[in-house]
Amino acid sequence: MPSSIPSTSSHNYGLAAYASLAIPIISIYRYRQAISSFISPDKKHSHPAPPQTPAYLTTPQYEIAQREMFKFRSDGQRELLIPHRGKLRKIVLRPTAQSTIKLHAKHFIPPKTSIRTNGKKSVGVNREFFRQLKCLFMIIIPRSTSKEVFMVLVHTFFLLMRTYLSFLVARLDGIIVRDLVSADLKGFAKGLLYWYLLAIPSTYTNSMLTNLDSRITAADQFLTADIAKFCDSLSSLYSNISKPALDLILFNYQLGKSIGKVGSMGLIINYLITGWILRQITPAFGKLSAVETKLEGDFRLTHARLITNSEEISFYNGSRLEKDILNRTYLRLIRHVNSIFKIRIAYSMAEDLVIKYAWSAVGYMLVSIPVFFPNQASQPSRAPIAALESSTVHSSVAKRTESYIANRRLMLSLADAGGRMMTSGKDLAELAGYTSQVYTLLATLHDLNQNRFQSIQTEAGNCRFDMGNFSSQIIEGEEDVVEFFHVPIVVPSLIPGRDGELLVDDLSVKIRRGEHCLITGPNGVGKTAIARILAGLWPCFEGVIKKPRADQIMYLPQRPYLSLGSLRDQVIYPHSFPEFEAMGGTDEELMRILEQAHLGYIPAREGGFDTVKEWKDVLSGGEKQRPQAVLTEVPRLSIELGISTSDGQNGWEVSKIGSEAEKLGTVEKEVDELKNRLAEVDDWKNRLHQIAVELAFQK
Repeated sequence: MPSSIPSTSSHNYGLAAYASLAIPIISIYRYRQAISSFISPDKKHSHPAPPQTPAYLTTPQYEIAQREMFKFRSDGQRELLIPHRGKLRKIVLRPTAQSTIKLHAKHFIPPKTSIRTNGKKSVGVNREFFRQLKCLFMIIIPRSTSKEVFMVLVHTFFLLMRTYLSFLVARLDGIIVRDLVSADLKGFAKGLLYWYLLAIPSTYTNSMLTNLDSRITAADQFLTADIAKFCDSLSSLYSNISKPALDLILFNYQLGKSIGKVGSMGLIINYLITGWILRQITPAFGKLSAVETKLEGDFRLTHARLITNSEEISFYNGSRLEKDILNRTYLRLIRHVNSIFKIRIAYSMAEDLVIKYAWSAVGYMLVSIPVFFPNQASQPSRAPIAALESSTVHSSVAKRTESYIANRRLMLSLADAGGRMMTSGKDLAELAGYTSQVYTLLATLHDLNQNRFQSIQTEAGNCRFDMGNFSSQIIEGEEDVVEFFHVPIVVPSLIPGRDGELLVDDLSVKIRRGEHCLITGPNGVGKTAIARILAGLWPCFEGVIKKPRADQIMYLPQRPYLSLGSLRDQVIYPHSFPEFEAMGGTDEELMRILEQAHLGYIPAREGGFDTVKEWKDVLSGGEKQRPQAVLTEVPRLSIELGISTSDGQNGWEVSKIGSEAEKLGTVEKEVDELKNRLAEVDDWKNRLHQIAVELAFQK
């Protein structure tokens, strides 16, 4: 993999974006090379290694691969293990140097938007597009000595070879037809021999170009949709532009030698007129592509929101409304896609009319110049024609046939190259849309990495809590203390012209290590907002915040989160299994921690720590909440986001789970509940007697 793939440390940014941009085009070759080696299971984990490398992975080996997806090396690199086609593959991810990130940051400047354009930016094949593409190439091709440069050169070599072979095929085609018309058996057999010999390098060249172009198809298994589309568009555009451009230059030169200056001028005029016509009728494919990408993202987000909140929606019986929301989102997307298809159909019809039929008619007129107007042809073309005047009629027909076939083949190649150049304009417009999406993503990540937020320009400009106006100071790691000093608690707003919602005007509080602070209140007073600002999820507009380092603080959210994986993964989250092993952790230690949280029965009930289930559906509500208190590392500060279901007006009763007082209180509550049920026995007996009488009466 290229050296520009970053790690997921807190200082790096956009792992998904940079890792994906390191793969496109030529870098796919490295990816294929990296996963080509078979990796046997690591011997250091508790599972015994098989005596020999099997052809396919067993179930325990698949579990090991899932558990050890990331392996950290001592040099900062990490190995990504992927089960693939019954075997275990390895990809090495190399972290990006901070110097590289700082070097790139000054080039990735988010495009400015304004309220006058409704927050939209211009997308098209313009100077800004080429500047953005140049910045992205800093990631795609990190240096001039990288393997990506070598692959580009190899790809270019085969493109040149295919153009040269096309020229040879055109000449050989004319010679074979000439020998066939003149009944020259020896020359015809010799031409066929050359034809078969020429087929060998032609087939190899086409095969190499096809393989190079199709390598990118593996990218969309790992990358997000926008970057995958950017990779596909950019990789195909290189071949679709460089090869036709070279064909136009060489074939025009060769054809000009046959049809003369008049024919060459006719070709140029034909290109200019048809190019102008196609430019006038070409739709804004870049803008259409950007809108389609946004609508696809909205559709996926709606589905993700529904899946996340499916239980709550079911309890509220909101399926009908959610279905309507999904249908509206889908219809917006499908209407836009259908409109694009209609535009493409109309454009393709006009394009085919201009390129296939208009160009063919012009081509026939041009190749007829050496035949009907030999004086207008170039010197090399007039010499054979003059020599034909003293030769036989049969030989004259053969020569003219050779000239026509060769020129016709060149014209067909020119028409194909010109058609691809014209259609590449549409692809270039789509690439502009994808480039804008990816560039904006990376530019935003650079800004967030440096705590810079882009202010949405408004006409008034008098907002106090604007996303581009910060006068706060955040101090980390100096003291074991959490302090808010004259900090306003504000809900940030991204709507142009609207200020943030102020919850607390001036908060000043100081909590030292070992102290406890409970914040109570109804909805909307800022309980959760304080934790969000402290965690950095929301910005701090004014004042000073002091807090420990991020690795010394633990935040407990309102809703319990259970990740994908085994029971062990739930306990050690957010650490991976290799990290847990590196810290010297064992299953016995995890069992001891679970017993302290009174959850020691879960491993036996669910089948052990290696059991993989959908834990949010398996564990009860209390079992989901209690693992939040399970700590594999003891932080200096623990913050639990509160809820508003209790107002504290009747006081608080705090007891330690599992203590004698808590157990005694539980027993007393159970005894009271049994007494209440026994007191209702007579009432239930009377009700039972009434039901029996009614049933007897019915009989």
